[in-house]
Amino acid sequence: MYGGMYGGPQLAYVGGPQPPWPRPGAEPRGHGGGGKKLASRCRLLRTSLSYQTKQFFDNSTLHGVRYIREEGRPFCERFMWFCFTSIGGVATLIIIASLWEKFQTNPTITGLDTDFHNWDVPFPAVALCPVHAGNRSAIEEYVQANYEGDPDVLEFLNAVANFSYRGIPAFKNIVEKKKGMLTDKPLREYQKMFVKSCEGMFLKCELRAQSIDCCDYFLPMPTEVGFCYVSNSRLAYVANNNASFSTRYIRETDEKWALKVDIQRFPEKGPVEPILVYIQSNDEAPIVDVSPQHEWMYQLKKLSFSAKQTYTTSEARQLSIRQRRCVFPDEIKLDTDSIYTYTSCMSQCRLRRLLKLCGCAPFFYATIKNKKICGVDDLGCLVEKNAKLLDESKSCKCELGCMNTVYEVEKLEDGPSRKSSDIEMSFVSWPIVRYKREVLFGWVDLLVSFGGIAGLFLGFSLLSGVEIVYYFTMRACCMLLRDADELRRLQHEAETAPRPPLDLALTPYFLQPQPPPRGEKGAQAGVTRVKPVLDAQPAPVGRFYPQPRHGVLRRPYLLEYLP
Repeated sequence: MYGGMYGGPQLAYVGGPQPPWPRPGAEPRGHGGGGKKLASRCRLLRTSLSYQTKQFFDNSTLHGVRYIREEGRPFCERFMWFCFTSIGGVATLIIIASLWEKFQTNPTITGLDTDFHNWDVPFPAVALCPVHAGNRSAIEEYVQANYEGDPDVLEFLNAVANFSYRGIPAFKNIVEKKKGMLTDKPLREYQKMFVKSCEGMFLKCELRAQSIDCCDYFLPMPTEVGFCYVSNSRLAYVANNNASFSTRYIRETDEKWALKVDIQRFPEKGPVEPILVYIQSNDEAPIVDVSPQHEWMYQLKKLSFSAKQTYTTSEARQLSIRQRRCVFPDEIKLDTDSIYTYTSCMSQCRLRRLLKLCGCAPFFYATIKNKKICGVDDLGCLVEKNAKLLDESKSCKCELGCMNTVYEVEKLEDGPSRKSSDIEMSFVSWPIVRYKREVLFGWVDLLVSFGGIAGLFLGFSLLSGVEIVYYFTMRACCMLLRDADELRRLQHEAETAPRPPLDLALTPYFLQPQPPPRGEKGAQAGVTRVKPVLDAQPAPVGRFYPQPRHGVLRRPYLLEYLP
């Protein structure tokens, strides 16, 4: 005895007549039997999927789906529900796509944080970079004493003292003539010998209206823009092999929030040589991509700036870098620095391109380990590839740091004459505003939005998705393995079922002959009575839709009555 697991009738063929469909193991054997078995299995799987599709439409929890395949319903009604369900599905997909785009492009919001009384406000790193950093008198004395005043050596040492990406083209004539190029020492050693010393450049310094030692506060540092003296910078301490860096902060009760420096004028006679002033955060250094806040010509007396700090909450780590458009300090490991900043990322991008082009790094990247530092013999490659390098570095894709501070000049005050040698750099006011970046639309919000939209239009839930997978995978395969005879019966019925005649007439649907008049006699004349099939349910009493004659579809909205 066999009982249909999925609602089929009870079948009995033990000791009785055999069923007309093939029995298990009845496939032909011999040559090609394995291929025919596989083909038979595939046909049964298709039958199982077709049966599970019908079961899914009959029992689905999605709104409107069960009416699409409901037997006995007129075509226009089923088509109406198909349209409603399709419109709901399309609307759901469109709204979900817009929500996904919002999640990818704008999931964060930046607001104001005004709790300024509890802030620790660091004084920024100030970098003073002379455009002509070389000590000309010291270079001339050295060349006169050792090379009898050779002009080629003089030009070479001046170019080394002002070594930077912008100054590399100055070596072009030297490389072409191959004269005056000294190879007995590294380029970094020559720069240390002939740049302006701290003692010769700074006369007096004050921080927060208190006198400080200039050479303890300002440290020498070669950078991409040339030789600089940098204060309150972690990178300057690293460049000088000094690990005792501690950030200097200002307090709201300080007399002044300012740094004042008195600088020796170079040269003492003739046109002045400008000094580039960079005001940055304590973890950044001057690079060629960032313009200086001011180019000091010994006339400006006071420079006032404001600080705009942006910090990001830790919840934003759930988002990708492309979504939040910033990088946390410990998120990306760099060769140029132990923490991530925009300036260190741009420096690393240029460094990698230069290593591919010339196989070495300029000496202002000397703090990077396991990299060859360019020597005198590599100057030719640096001169040749410098313009290409600077042009390609514009395409470097570096995001800002999630903890980022930008300093902007707000006010400039000129001195009484061009003979002024001191400049004061201070906050224009105590910082009372900083920006807070936080998550506006996270993963949980995205999931809730998806579920709400799908539930509103289709009545869809996570279990509905599991149900779809269950019907067309596990349920279909289990029926193939456990109820193969039921599938063979369904397949046999589908293959032997009579095909209705096709109406090939070109008469439009609305021009077909009208049904007989309504009423008791009309119903008897127009209704074809069908004998009930064995084990079939009795026909419902009352209104019903008449069976069409000869397979021709009649108007579904005409109702007839039983006598």
